[in-house]
Amino acid sequence: MTLRVYLRRSKADAGHQEHSLDTQLAGVKTFVAEDDRLRGLSWDDREVYTADGVSGDDTAAMVALDRLVADLRPGDVVVTRDHSRIGRHMLESAAKVVDITASKARLFYYESREQITAENANQMISVVLRGYAGHAELEANRGRVREGLRARVAQGRPAGCPGYGYTTHRLTDESGRSYSIVKIVPEQAKIVQRIWREYADGHGCKPIARRLNDDGVPSPRAGRRGTGSWSPSQVREMVHRERYVGLNVHGVIKKSRKGGKYVHEDAPESEVMRVEVPEWRIIDDETARRVRARLGDAPKSNHQSERRVAHTLSTIARCATCGGPIGALRRKIGKESVKVYGCIYNHQRGRKICSVTCAMPLSEVEANLAKLVVDAFTDPRVIALVVVEVRRLLAPKAAPNVAKLEHELSQVKAEQGRLASAIASGGEIPVLLGELRARASRQREIEGILKTVRAPAAQLDDAKLAKLVKAKLADMAGVLARQPARDFYRSLFPKGLPLTPRQEGRRQVWDVDAVARVLLPIPVATPEGVAGYWIPIRGTLSGRRAVTR
Repeated sequence: MTLRVYLRRSKADAGHQEHSLDTQLAGVKTFVAEDDRLRGLSWDDREVYTADGVSGDDTAAMVALDRLVADLRPGDVVVTRDHSRIGRHMLESAAKVVDITASKARLFYYESREQITAENANQMISVVLRGYAGHAELEANRGRVREGLRARVAQGRPAGCPGYGYTTHRLTDESGRSYSIVKIVPEQAKIVQRIWREYADGHGCKPIARRLNDDGVPSPRAGRRGTGSWSPSQVREMVHRERYVGLNVHGVIKKSRKGGKYVHEDAPESEVMRVEVPEWRIIDDETARRVRARLGDAPKSNHQSERRVAHTLSTIARCATCGGPIGALRRKIGKESVKVYGCIYNHQRGRKICSVTCAMPLSEVEANLAKLVVDAFTDPRVIALVVVEVRRLLAPKAAPNVAKLEHELSQVKAEQGRLASAIASGGEIPVLLGELRARASRQREIEGILKTVRAPAAQLDDAKLAKLVKAKLADMAGVLARQPARDFYRSLFPKGLPLTPRQEGRRQVWDVDAVARVLLPIPVATPEGVAGYWIPIRGTLSGRRAVTR
């Protein structure tokens, strides 16, 4: 019997002490120690599942709760603060309660000291009503927040972070209530004006970003994680931002719930608020008119839908020099224009941000990487470890008596036949059905043990098994050639695939020195702080047609 503790705090709970994770954990501990129904339950024998920053009705993000339900065993005890911690969606939170109780586990809410059950209609309607109360409260809170934000916008005040070029100041009105106003930051305003002028003169976002980086201009993200450099997307966002022409715009993005999760999409124009605030203006009318002419007089929201990444290693491979993504670019090799893998930061942000100019055709990089992976996985030392692990997975906990199992299997099947006949003759159906399910479960268990014992791999000696394992691993290159390999590489390199440039004659090539996560738990060196089992992948991606720019 295991104590399983579920803690959840949403972003909206920030500042509410009763919703802090530490407070919830302390509440569970006190409840377990004091409640007589949990006598004999050890606090040391517990598993804690935490969802921090997860909204109550964002069920797709509640992976910790899904993991708790999957881990449940009959007799386990689940304790959480109240029904709202499980969720604030009326139906889906009720479904989670049903999943927990159906696992023959006991569910307790420590705040009300109740045990929750969902075994009949009356209990189910009680669970649904709890969910309704939480759902209604969530919608009411969001409505109040939305109404308050729109009221601020109508008064010419900011509804959030004002963005690059501005700062906020706190003031107090006559009643003593504080509020925020926006002021222009002169140094940043000059950069905004420069970007709009250059765009109005016909320059593209990429050249503008490169020149800003070459001139050492701090970007909006300077001092935070990353290179702190300008990107074309930042420039593009700025020339679309209407705040710079003195308009306070609110409600451009609408959050809606689809498929159990929230998605962001453009709101209908009728729901967007645009309020003139002249003191926010940074861009003059003439420059604004010329920029709008280039944009086609179509204001664009800051929301950008997620683009589908079509190339195998895009954003998985990273430039070891600058940390930026490796992606697909166009280069000329001889007279031919081909797609190559190159450093996106060098391409978009300029050589001052990243000096790596190495570029290699997609097919050569992917073929070379597949060979390095296959060579690493078919190393004799790795094969030996895989064989040991396969033996462990195939071996039952105790050597089974096959003859005894086969005899029991025949008896179980005969008993199922007798029970089915008793049901057909009008016996005590609920009891008989329970016995029939128990026999069916035992039949599946016995058949699984016999299948493992009789598996072809279990009959092989180590030499033949090693040969079979090597053949399967060696076919990895063929598999990668026959089907999209992006998901495979994302699983293999969850921390990314760093590519380090090295000069080789008159060109640059990439060296690979990474660790790959293997699917079988092979006990090879594990990077600190990362769960899993890993093998090293080392070598050079030296293509016949590697080029430098």
